[in-house]
Amino acid sequence: MGDHEKALNIFATQLKDFKGAEDYCVRNGKRKENYSYNNLLHSLLAIYLTSDLSGGKNDEFLVPALDLLNSHATEIDPVKAIEIIPAHWSVSVLETFLRGALRSSMHKFRSTKMEKSLTKADSIQKAETLYTLEKHPLKLVQSNYCCVCKKPFTDLKFAWYPNDVVTHVECGRLENVCPLTGHCFSLQKSLQPRS
Repeated sequence: MGDHEKALNIFATQLKDFKGAEDYCVRNGKRKENYSYNNLLHSLLAIYLTSDLSGGKNDEFLVPALDLLNSHATEIDPVKAIEIIPAHWSVSVLETFLRGALRSSMHKFRSTKMEKSLTKADSIQKAETLYTLEKHPLKLVQSNYCCVCKKPFTDLKFAWYPNDVVTHVECGRLENVCPLTGHCFSLQKSLQPRS
């Protein structure tokens, strides 16, 4: 962490190469290390906002700090950023950053909510399928054999069709077409209880 901050400090305060400092964050933040892209951007922002090389005034870093905030609003943690932003900055100065950060935050929230809903729906669907299969169990005994190849079942893999035809998985070419009768089942019908 210390080396990154030193490098960013050199780029920003000594070389005044603000684009180079931003590129450094992008290049080094994409590596697989503990110090992430977000942390590098936050460190650079902190350097811009806390630098007192010009007699306690950091006005020369105002434009690069705003550019950094506005161009990386989705990557910079808004809470951390607001903690170090000078109190005298108006909301209108930060409007672009705040809009981008809010939009990104809402997108992440909605995406997470959608993922949870999809996961829950998938779980319910799997539970229903399991219930349907367990409701009408199939018991294979040694005397059972595949109705296509006429060989006995030697392992636990088999295909069970809605019309109670049982085959080896490899003997059933299509999961919704019975290999014995040629009857075509819809995928939904194959999940219905067998009577």
